[in-house]
Amino acid sequence: MVFKTVGNFALPSQEKSQNGVNTNYGDLFEVATIYLSKYEMRLLLYICWSLWQNRNKVVVEGRSCAQEVIFKRAIYLADEYGNLVKGEPKIYVEKPTKWSPPPVGKYKLNVDVAYIPKTCVGGIGAVVRNDKREVMTAMALPLATATSPKYVEIMALHFGIKFTRDASFSFILLSLIHKEW
Repeated sequence: MVFKTVGNFALPSQEKSQNGVNTNYGDLFEVATIYLSKYEMRLLLYICWSLWQNRNKVVVEGRSCAQEVIFKRAIYLADEYGNLVKGEPKIYVEKPTKWSPPPVGKYKLNVDVAYIPKTCVGGIGAVVRNDKREVMTAMALPLATATSPKYVEIMALHFGIKFTRDASFSFILLSLIHKEW
């Protein structure tokens, strides 16, 4: 496998290895899981995700972000995720057929999404209720650039969990409403 160094990371080059076989990114991730720390692996994944987002921006909007912006965003997201999981409340996931309240003294987060494929616009909503079915807090956010229904669902979970953490809930039961798009 042929690697070139970028910063502290060794990435596969476009060159062929000594045995003449092209390097693939599956090899990169296999090696990465062995040699990288959790933070470095998380950073690598956010770099890949940021590069993919930039690629989509080029295809859709015809413009690109500067390399420094892409990598700074990846570092920011990796750090933010690391900070999120450190103080994360206990989260339990259920797949309900019918809504039910959380256990006594606990809270339930419900998230839902909307997605319009023709315009690639989406929205997310979240509500936290107590065991008496009372709304403790709620939020809704538009997503001006939603690339897919899965993206909207992931963002709903991300913002919902961050929302409950910021509101200092210590125990959250997460109820997912999954739609088949």
